[in-house]
Amino acid sequence: MKGQLHHPSIMLRRISQKIKTTLSWIENTPLPFSYFLLTFVFAITLRNFLEAYFTGEIQDANFSSTLFHYYIFYVFLAMTLVILCHYATRETVVKISRIILPSFLILILNPILSLAVPAWRSFSTGYAFPDTHHNLLYGFLTFFGPLYPSGASPAMRVEIGLALILIFIYFHIKKHLLLRSLLFTFLTYTVIYSYGCVPFMFDSFMRVFGLKAELLLPPMTNFYLLCFFPLGVWLFYLYDRKSFHEILKDARWTTLLRFLHYEMMFAFGIVLSEILYEKPMRLTSENLFPLIFSILAIFFACLYSLMTNNSADQDIDVVTNHQKPSVTKSIDPITYHAISWSVLGLAVLYSWAAGVIYLFLILLFIGNYFLYSMPPIRFKRVPFFSKILISLNCLVIILLGYYFHGGHFDVPLNVVGFFLLWVTAALNFIDLKDYEGDKKAGIKTLPVIFGLEKSKIIIGIFFLMAYGQTIWISKRIEFCLLMVGVGIVQYFLINRKNYNEKPVFIVYLLSMLALIIFIRRIYFPA
Repeated sequence: MKGQLHHPSIMLRRISQKIKTTLSWIENTPLPFSYFLLTFVFAITLRNFLEAYFTGEIQDANFSSTLFHYYIFYVFLAMTLVILCHYATRETVVKISRIILPSFLILILNPILSLAVPAWRSFSTGYAFPDTHHNLLYGFLTFFGPLYPSGASPAMRVEIGLALILIFIYFHIKKHLLLRSLLFTFLTYTVIYSYGCVPFMFDSFMRVFGLKAELLLPPMTNFYLLCFFPLGVWLFYLYDRKSFHEILKDARWTTLLRFLHYEMMFAFGIVLSEILYEKPMRLTSENLFPLIFSILAIFFACLYSLMTNNSADQDIDVVTNHQKPSVTKSIDPITYHAISWSVLGLAVLYSWAAGVIYLFLILLFIGNYFLYSMPPIRFKRVPFFSKILISLNCLVIILLGYYFHGGHFDVPLNVVGFFLLWVTAALNFIDLKDYEGDKKAGIKTLPVIFGLEKSKIIIGIFFLMAYGQTIWISKRIEFCLLMVGVGIVQYFLINRKNYNEKPVFIVYLLSMLALIIFIRRIYFPA
């Protein structure tokens, strides 16, 4: 009997059961999820310290940017592994994260082994680079290939080998399918190997734009930050499909149209700078990521402003936009609030990655919308003049584009005057669709003050005058006729019996696009 208890198969079953029990406890523990996040952060902090201290990297002048790159790398790796493990085990993202995040403590094995084994001290951990690592397929098939002075060091290979063994055990215990476990372990190795070859991916990405990649850590950090957007969206979708679809449905038209409006303002700012400095914009390795990050920051700033406005306008939306999640409660209000903070974080992240000035302008943009729609100020209650904050936001994004290309803020005063006067007046059209809700909530907009029909005529005239004022851009007859013609079309769209905001927005966007193309062709015909 005693011999049977020590039989290898019985011992393996007991070990397997013990591991399964431990995993189940970790997955379902009542401990706050923040503990797991902090464990992950402190584990990679310990790894970064050990590696930087023993290699002397901690004393480098550029260590701060290097350290930030390390953190971004491990965050990106953790997100990818969570997604992969979800498809391998079909467990929830939260449960998988409780397993994956603390497991990053294994990272300290690399610097410890490198220090403990004298023969391994001459090898440093790093990426595979195109100029030193020439056969990626051979390296992939031979577990990182031959040893190089920099790359997958012996200690790193031991660390990764142990991690693959542990993740195979995890997959096998969760599903009890040998081939499936082997397949997803192989995919895990593929993911890890791919991250070691990021310089190759970065180089290929830059070649798409006809640019030469600088294979340095700061530009590759930007590449990670760019990829963070689709990966984060994917992870959010797996975490909460219902909320994902609800926000997507809510933002589909409202945010898209406003986002396109502000992207037009950004492009207009670039064109203005091109004209005044007589220098057409050229895409370079230095401005590519600030350009992309600015576009993303504007998108997330618009989305955050939409979400905060939804929270403040529930009494209005009950009447005019009853399908919004803030009204239907299809998303729990606490969850909705948390998502909005995440969106704000992404707006800050991408604007900060573009530069401090970009961050300042995006925060100004978000702040103006907050003052406009949120209590205690809620400036939208002021008739007519409340729209000056929105027209100011148009100027802010024009300044963003102007600064992006020219590096200055000397936008002509006639442009500033046009937006603060005529755009402020025309922007009152956004209150037409909320007439019933604003009336019930006591918001004194032009439609509430003058009635819907009279305000349509007034706002339609504002549009006509605004389009007419654009003739200062060019005195060409064809341009003037085009702008006046669009103004007339907008007047009739606003005064339709069955008013719809979307055609007004679409015609405006098309006219703005035509304006930008027309200006560039006048000043840069080649």
